[in-house]
Amino acid sequence: MLLVLRQQLKFRSFLRKSRNSPRAGGSTPPPFSSVTAAAAYDLFRGVSGSEDDRLAEEEFLSSRLGVVGAGQHGASPPPPLSSQPGEAPAEDESVLDGARVGAAMACSSSSPGDPRLSLLSECYDLARSGRRRELKRTLHHLVRREGYGSAASLCKSLLDCFGGRDGDVDLVWDSLVEVYARREMPRDALFVFDEMNLRSVSSSADACQSLMHSLRNTDMVWDLYEKIRRPQGILSSSCIHGALLGHLCRHGWMKEAVSLFQDKRGSGELQPCLTVFNAMIAGSSTFVAKSFLSLMIRSGFPPDETTYNSLIQRLSLEGSLEEALALSAAMEQEGMENGVATFNALIYGFCLHRMMNMVWKVVKMMLTRGLSPGYLTYRALMIGHFQSGNVEEGLKLKDAILARGFQMNIITYNILLHSLCEAGRLDEVERLLTEIRRHGLELDHVAYSTLIHGFCKLGETHRALELSRAMATRGIAPNSYNHLSVLLALCGKNLLREARQYLCHLRREARQVDAVLYNAAVDGHAKAGDLNGALLLLGEMMKSGISPTVVTFNSLVHGLCCCGKLAEGRALMAAMVRQGLAPNAVSYTTLLDAYCREGDVGAMVDLFDEMVGRGVAPNTVTYSVIMKGFCRAGQLGKAAAVLKDMHAKGIPADQIAFNTLIQGFCEARDVGMALHLHDEMLKHVRPTPVTYNLLVNALCVSHNLCAAETLVGDLLEKGVRLRKFAFTALIKAQCVVGSPQKAVLLFQNMIQAGFDASVEDYTAVIHRLCKRRRLKDAKVFLNMMLRAGVHPDQMLFDVVHEAFSRGDDRRSMLAWQGKILMSGLPSK
Repeated sequence: MLLVLRQQLKFRSFLRKSRNSPRAGGSTPPPFSSVTAAAAYDLFRGVSGSEDDRLAEEEFLSSRLGVVGAGQHGASPPPPLSSQPGEAPAEDESVLDGARVGAAMACSSSSPGDPRLSLLSECYDLARSGRRRELKRTLHHLVRREGYGSAASLCKSLLDCFGGRDGDVDLVWDSLVEVYARREMPRDALFVFDEMNLRSVSSSADACQSLMHSLRNTDMVWDLYEKIRRPQGILSSSCIHGALLGHLCRHGWMKEAVSLFQDKRGSGELQPCLTVFNAMIAGSSTFVAKSFLSLMIRSGFPPDETTYNSLIQRLSLEGSLEEALALSAAMEQEGMENGVATFNALIYGFCLHRMMNMVWKVVKMMLTRGLSPGYLTYRALMIGHFQSGNVEEGLKLKDAILARGFQMNIITYNILLHSLCEAGRLDEVERLLTEIRRHGLELDHVAYSTLIHGFCKLGETHRALELSRAMATRGIAPNSYNHLSVLLALCGKNLLREARQYLCHLRREARQVDAVLYNAAVDGHAKAGDLNGALLLLGEMMKSGISPTVVTFNSLVHGLCCCGKLAEGRALMAAMVRQGLAPNAVSYTTLLDAYCREGDVGAMVDLFDEMVGRGVAPNTVTYSVIMKGFCRAGQLGKAAAVLKDMHAKGIPADQIAFNTLIQGFCEARDVGMALHLHDEMLKHVRPTPVTYNLLVNALCVSHNLCAAETLVGDLLEKGVRLRKFAFTALIKAQCVVGSPQKAVLLFQNMIQAGFDASVEDYTAVIHRLCKRRRLKDAKVFLNMMLRAGVHPDQMLFDVVHEAFSRGDDRRSMLAWQGKILMSGLPSK
């Protein structure tokens, strides 16, 4: 079973790729479908050396790195550093003599050749004397100094320094694997492990357990599991099986996880324990985790803090925050205090779901318990502000994090880059990129993808192309998603020639150009009306051996319909069928909408019948188009019958469908039926501001101003957010019927509702009053406008000048000309 899974997932090729391209940017997490998922992974996987070296060093020196990590990500920790699995840390060896290590480093740096040789020689001496704890601590400082991607050079130095094999050198190799693994540098650890295998050097159970634990979130865990299947008692390790079972659960392979658990339990290789159960719970969804919890309790293992924290973390991430809070309370009732990891999980959950008001309540609870917020707490708060759109507060927290001596890794920066791109803060993006380089971090694939997509979305196509080239220069191959972002941006700016050149460049570079990329280019050309270019791309696509899809033909049909070539569009749909592609609801709806715009109701009905006859189910948009076509043709009864047909077939009518029908009856001045449809709409969906614009305007046009005023007043009392059009329509109507006082009141209500009154709004009202020779009321609005700081334009000046001249009001005209001169407009 394990072999089949490995072949299906191609773990060997993944491992070879990871070994052949080590980078200094830190351990690479598993691929994520979104930046939020990456944030969730990074938050709960523990604090790595690159995130907080000070904390990592303290944890390492106290031999409790694994315990702290477990509290953060919910998985059970690997055993503490010791010479034997059961060895307890000695008090007098809990802190490394920093002066001795510093002296050794200074000595090594002044020695000829490789500056690491003296430190490695010291490691060899420590191994010979059996001082394993000091050996691992010395290696820890060496690894910390060398950084990520240093395994190859350290292995070479080891071979140069100790070419021959003996048990003491083997111990140095083994300890180096364990140190790399505990420093959350799995690729380096795996490189050393493979070098040991090439030289037939055996690995200890502690090294294997640490390495399995560090690889628990990657597909490489499978290869390692097979490599260490030796009769040395390693396979009975709960940590190794816990890492593998957790990996299966995280990827949703529950049947395989349960099968592996039962097989190994039946063969005696696996003894159920808290470590194994906690690993499965930590990697599962809430529903499955509860099942594992029930099995765990039935097996005689009561849940511990790690169990509770894993469930609280999972509930928080999935948005079940009320249940997460209840579980934290139950945890305390069982005699286990809520720790920093518990509060961090809750804080991150509330931040993730943008409930910042609750975040501070949890922070207050945390402080009340005497717990100090750590890096992960500040990080969660920072991300919460960014994702809630409060960029300024997020930037302040980022500066506070750095000021406290914490270091952020590239995954954290990726989240900030994403938020800044979404907010359109390009200046801040550039500043953040400078900061990333200043801290010695390298952009990874997620960072480049985020930036390319963000710059493309904001129209900065040239900057996106620069990043794409820089990405390739660094040996990070852009994927189809990156190329798609660039193509969509080029087509969106109508740079069609550049889009074609970009596709040609991808083909020349032997990049994988698929149907998705061609579809984007075809769609861009079709929307721009360049049908010849779109058809050329279609031919080029087929010549390259890429089969067109339904999306390809839909884009072409849309382009033909936009150019009024409906017959060609219908012929293309027939060609789709000949190509073995079945037109879908989008295909038919596109052509139906074109017939609707042309007013050809007969062709529209025939095509709709063909659609149903071919077994293509119409969707809500299709029915909305049909209703619009009937309304435009004045066939309102048939349009209303379509709505009834939708309800009868269980197809929900959305706001657009109702608004389409309401607009039809409003334009026909059947206000009663429009109001009836509004009442029917309330039973299914919430009306939109467009709905009320239509109704208010219809009531005003039919001179039913009392009903319009009542409707607007009721909506304002209910807190319904109206659009400006609803106010201006009623204001104009009051002016027409000679109620300027009501118009003034409505104007004030409009301003109080948060709308800015423009010169166009004042002009529309004043023009209607002047047209009806209500110059006194017009002067009221003129004074209101000037007091509001709105300056008249040339159109308003002409309207007022003509009205005063016609009314022979020379005094008012001269006063008005004086005010106009002060505004900078020429007077007549």
